[in-house]
Amino acid sequence: MPAVRFFFDLEFFLFLWPLNLFFSKNKTPKTQPQGFYKLGGHAIYLGPDTIEFGKREATKDIARVMARYNDVIMARLFAHADILELAEYSSSPVVNGLTDYNHPCQIMADALTMLETVGKIDGSKVVYVGDGNNIAHSWIRLAAR
Repeated sequence: MPAVRFFFDLEFFLFLWPLNLFFSKNKTPKTQPQGFYKLGGHAIYLGPDTIEFGKREATKDIARVMARYNDVIMARLFAHADILELAEYSSSPVVNGLTDYNHPCQIMADALTMLETVGKIDGSKVVYVGDGNNIAHSWIRLAAR
């Protein structure tokens, strides 16, 4: 199995920089923080009842305030426009955990699985069976690279 290599001290990076997680759905509030924790980091979970994008506060205000307290923001939102606005107004990097347009974290996990099982991504053939949704868009974007 090929090892994932980082060009920086991952434990030091995760220890110093807290990750803020926004979820507009309740599906995965446990898996992504747990994965970050297993890598040595700590995450702050903010669910749909805690932060309601564009309802109680404008998304740009949420982005500005959360960036002051966190060095990385991961958002799993429905509307792709919300994550674009979050990234525009945040001074911290924003990771797209999922939107209605694409699901880059899932495709990264799928690509890693391909590397582990097939040994390569380039030249591999992938068959996707399902709706024309965020997963399909993400596979198309990966194939275009």
